[in-house]
Amino acid sequence: MRLWLLAILLILQGELGAREVRYPAGLYTGNPAQFQMLDQRAVNTTPEQEASLAGLTHYLTAPAQSELQKVRVIWKWITTHIAYDVEGYPKKNRPMITKASEAFHQRIAVCGGYANLFKAMADMAGVEARVITGKTKLDVGQLWAIGHAWNAVRIDGYWYLLDATGGAGTVLDFYHPDKARYTFRYEEYWFLPHPKYMAFSHAPEDPDWQLLKDPVLPYDFLYFPLIRPEFGRLGLWFAAKPSGQIHIKPDQ
Repeated sequence: MRLWLLAILLILQGELGAREVRYPAGLYTGNPAQFQMLDQRAVNTTPEQEASLAGLTHYLTAPAQSELQKVRVIWKWITTHIAYDVEGYPKKNRPMITKASEAFHQRIAVCGGYANLFKAMADMAGVEARVITGKTKLDVGQLWAIGHAWNAVRIDGYWYLLDATGGAGTVLDFYHPDKARYTFRYEEYWFLPHPKYMAFSHAPEDPDWQLLKDPVLPYDFLYFPLIRPEFGRLGLWFAAKPSGQIHIKPDQ
């Protein structure tokens, strides 16, 4: 039993090698302060600058001096301007917004729309990106009923992950569709999180996109605990195989 527990921990702590990965990303220190000017540029765009997707992408990335900066300013615009499409899901009052063009023009999207929009803008900026699809967890031992979509992006030759849906905000009363409503609640954690933390919440259909040398198996993913963003932000890790939910109070 002890050997089995050790093997699980080694899987999660092992070298990242399924694809070329390096942390931190480029010159990214994990401190968003280095992006202050780009973040302000993204947050404060005008209707004229947002007249077309291509024009917006060009405006946002014009001052960027690296692929990392391009990725950041695109990410910041999406996560501060695109709301979750609660009328499409969970209310199901109409078809969900999943296309990049629809997400851009209507400023709403489900996860596929967020991911497709990020990829479209990254393509326009000359940055390689992929849409990754898979599963996420509702609770320990319980998957969300529908799939999820997020992104992988290549920066300076190395792959990283991000989830613009999680970064933008949250749907309140998700399981009470008549009451469901969206609130913007920016979450920095989902911008280029380390894959070993991402593996607790995101299970891509292609295990290679876990970006781990030894991908986590489906059964282990299902029963790993739910960890909150503070856990990863503080750089915490496990001394033994965990279970249940792990909460970290950010002010303590």
